Amino acid sequence: MNSEEVLLRGVISAFLMSGAVCDLRTRQVPPLLTLPAMALVGGLRFHEADYEVFVTWLVIFSLWSVHFFGGGDAKMLMVETALFPGPRFLVTLSLFALACTVPMLVVKYRRRSPLVLVRGLAHRAWAGQCFPTGRELKEEGQPTTWIFALAGIAYAWLLWRG
Repeated sequence: MNSEEVLLRGVISAFLMSGAVCDLRTRQVPPLLTLPAMALVGGLRFHEADYEVFVTWLVIFSLWSVHFFGGGDAKMLMVETALFPGPRFLVTLSLFALACTVPMLVVKYRRRSPLVLVRGLAHRAWAGQCFPTGRELKEEGQPTTWIFALAGIAYAWLLWRG
Protein backbone atom coordinates (compact mmCIF):
# COMPACT_ATOMS: atom_id res chain seq x y z
CA MET A 1 0.00 0.00 0.00
CA ASN A 2 1.55 3.29 -1.06
CA SER A 3 1.30 6.59 0.82
CA GLU A 4 -1.55 7.91 -1.36
CA GLU A 5 -3.65 4.81 -0.62
CA VAL A 6 -2.93 5.14 3.11
CA LEU A 7 -3.94 8.83 2.98
CA LEU A 8 -7.19 8.01 1.13
CA ARG A 9 -8.06 5.27 3.61
CA GLY A 10 -7.27 7.66 6.47
CA VAL A 11 -9.54 10.35 5.05
CA ILE A 12 -12.35 7.82 4.54
CA SER A 13 -11.87 6.53 8.09
CA ALA A 14 -11.94 10.05 9.55
CA PHE A 15 -15.10 10.85 7.59
CA LEU A 16 -16.86 7.69 8.76
CA MET A 17 -15.78 8.18 12.38
CA SER A 18 -16.96 11.79 12.40
CA GLY A 19 -20.41 10.66 11.25
CA ALA A 20 -20.49 7.98 13.93
CA VAL A 21 -19.44 10.39 16.68
CA CYS A 22 -22.07 12.94 15.61
CA ASP A 23 -24.76 10.24 15.64
CA LEU A 24 -23.73 8.97 19.07
CA ARG A 25 -23.61 12.48 20.56
CA THR A 26 -26.62 14.14 18.95
CA ARG A 27 -28.54 11.25 17.31
CA GLN A 28 -28.10 13.06 13.98
CA VAL A 29 -25.59 12.97 11.16
CA PRO A 30 -25.22 16.50 9.74
CA PRO A 31 -26.22 16.98 6.10
CA LEU A 32 -23.13 19.22 5.71
CA LEU A 33 -21.07 16.08 6.30
CA THR A 34 -22.97 13.61 4.15
CA LEU A 35 -24.43 15.55 1.22
CA PRO A 36 -21.10 16.79 -0.22
CA ALA A 37 -19.70 13.26 0.12
CA MET A 38 -22.77 11.83 -1.61
CA ALA A 39 -22.38 14.35 -4.42
CA LEU A 40 -18.67 13.60 -4.78
CA VAL A 41 -18.83 9.80 -4.82
CA GLY A 42 -22.17 9.75 -6.64
CA GLY A 43 -20.74 12.06 -9.29
CA LEU A 44 -17.67 9.84 -9.59
CA ARG A 45 -19.83 6.73 -10.11
CA PHE A 46 -21.98 8.59 -12.64
CA HIS A 47 -18.86 9.74 -14.50
CA GLU A 48 -17.62 6.12 -14.53
CA ALA A 49 -21.06 5.01 -15.81
CA ASP A 50 -21.45 2.81 -12.71
CA TYR A 51 -25.21 3.16 -12.48
CA GLU A 52 -25.75 0.13 -10.21
CA VAL A 53 -24.88 2.36 -7.27
CA PHE A 54 -28.02 4.40 -7.93
CA VAL A 55 -30.17 1.26 -7.74
CA THR A 56 -28.59 0.61 -4.34
CA TRP A 57 -29.34 4.21 -3.35
CA LEU A 58 -32.97 3.70 -4.36
CA VAL A 59 -33.19 0.63 -2.10
CA ILE A 60 -31.60 2.56 0.79
CA PHE A 61 -33.97 5.48 0.21
CA SER A 62 -36.92 3.08 0.21
CA LEU A 63 -35.79 1.54 3.50
CA TRP A 64 -35.46 5.02 5.00
CA SER A 65 -38.94 5.97 3.80
CA VAL A 66 -40.49 3.03 5.70
CA HIS A 67 -38.48 3.95 8.83
CA PHE A 68 -36.15 0.95 8.69
CA PHE A 69 -33.47 3.40 9.78
CA GLY A 70 -32.99 7.15 10.12
CA GLY A 71 -31.93 9.69 7.53
CA GLY A 72 -28.34 10.02 8.75
CA ASP A 73 -27.91 6.27 8.57
CA ALA A 74 -29.33 6.26 5.04
CA LYS A 75 -27.01 9.04 3.86
CA MET A 76 -23.93 7.36 5.36
CA LEU A 77 -24.90 4.08 3.71
CA MET A 78 -25.31 5.86 0.40
CA VAL A 79 -21.82 7.29 0.70
CA GLU A 80 -20.36 3.91 1.65
CA THR A 81 -22.10 1.95 -1.11
CA ALA A 82 -20.81 4.46 -3.65
CA LEU A 83 -17.30 4.33 -2.16
CA PHE A 84 -17.30 0.54 -2.04
CA PRO A 85 -19.67 -0.71 -4.76
CA GLY A 86 -20.36 -4.40 -5.07
CA PRO A 87 -21.32 -7.38 -2.98
CA ARG A 88 -18.08 -7.67 -0.96
CA PHE A 89 -18.86 -4.52 1.00
CA LEU A 90 -22.52 -5.48 1.43
CA VAL A 91 -21.45 -8.82 2.93
CA THR A 92 -18.99 -7.04 5.25
CA LEU A 93 -21.68 -4.55 6.27
CA SER A 94 -24.19 -7.35 6.90
CA LEU A 95 -21.76 -9.27 9.09
CA PHE A 96 -20.92 -6.17 11.14
CA ALA A 97 -24.60 -5.28 11.47
CA LEU A 98 -25.43 -8.78 12.65
CA ALA A 99 -22.50 -8.93 15.07
CA CYS A 100 -23.40 -5.55 16.59
CA THR A 101 -27.20 -5.51 16.58
CA VAL A 102 -27.86 -8.98 17.98
CA PRO A 103 -26.10 -8.15 21.29
CA MET A 104 -27.90 -4.77 21.37
CA LEU A 105 -31.26 -6.52 20.99
CA VAL A 106 -30.40 -9.12 23.63
CA VAL A 107 -29.53 -6.37 26.11
CA LYS A 108 -32.60 -4.30 25.22
CA TYR A 109 -35.07 -7.20 25.55
CA ARG A 110 -33.30 -9.35 28.15
CA ARG A 111 -36.03 -8.88 30.76
CA ARG A 112 -38.93 -9.72 28.46
CA SER A 113 -40.40 -13.13 27.88
CA PRO A 114 -39.79 -14.59 24.40
CA LEU A 115 -43.51 -15.35 24.21
CA VAL A 116 -44.38 -11.69 24.85
CA LEU A 117 -41.90 -10.62 22.15
CA VAL A 118 -43.35 -13.09 19.62
CA ARG A 119 -46.90 -11.94 20.42
CA GLY A 120 -45.84 -8.32 19.94
CA LEU A 121 -44.26 -9.11 16.57
CA ALA A 122 -47.33 -11.09 15.51
CA HIS A 123 -49.59 -8.20 16.52
CA ARG A 124 -47.52 -5.72 14.50
CA ALA A 125 -47.49 -8.03 11.48
CA TRP A 126 -51.25 -8.58 11.74
CA ALA A 127 -51.74 -4.80 11.86
CA GLY A 128 -49.55 -4.46 8.76
CA GLN A 129 -46.88 -2.52 10.61
CA CYS A 130 -43.64 -4.36 9.98
CA PHE A 131 -41.42 -1.32 10.47
CA PRO A 132 -41.46 1.25 13.26
CA THR A 133 -43.33 4.50 12.87
CA GLY A 134 -41.37 7.72 12.53
CA ARG A 135 -42.20 8.56 16.15
CA GLU A 136 -41.03 5.14 17.37
CA LEU A 137 -37.80 5.46 15.40
CA LYS A 138 -37.16 8.92 16.83
CA GLU A 139 -38.04 8.03 20.43
CA GLU A 140 -36.84 4.43 20.70
CA GLY A 141 -34.39 3.99 17.83
CA GLN A 142 -30.74 3.40 18.57
CA PRO A 143 -27.86 5.23 16.86
CA THR A 144 -26.41 2.81 14.32
CA THR A 145 -24.13 4.94 12.17
CA TRP A 146 -21.21 3.69 14.29
CA ILE A 147 -21.92 0.15 13.03
CA PHE A 148 -21.83 1.32 9.41
CA ALA A 149 -18.66 3.28 10.15
CA LEU A 150 -16.92 0.27 11.69
CA ALA A 151 -17.85 -1.86 8.69
CA GLY A 152 -16.60 0.80 6.28
CA ILE A 153 -13.32 1.33 8.13
CA ALA A 154 -12.65 -2.41 8.38
CA TYR A 155 -13.46 -2.83 4.70
CA ALA A 156 -11.29 0.14 3.66
CA TRP A 157 -8.22 -1.15 5.49
CA LEU A 158 -8.60 -4.92 5.12
CA LEU A 159 -10.53 -5.75 1.95
CA TRP A 160 -10.74 -2.74 -0.35
CA ARG A 161 -8.61 -2.79 -3.48
CA GLY A 162 -9.00 0.97 -4.03
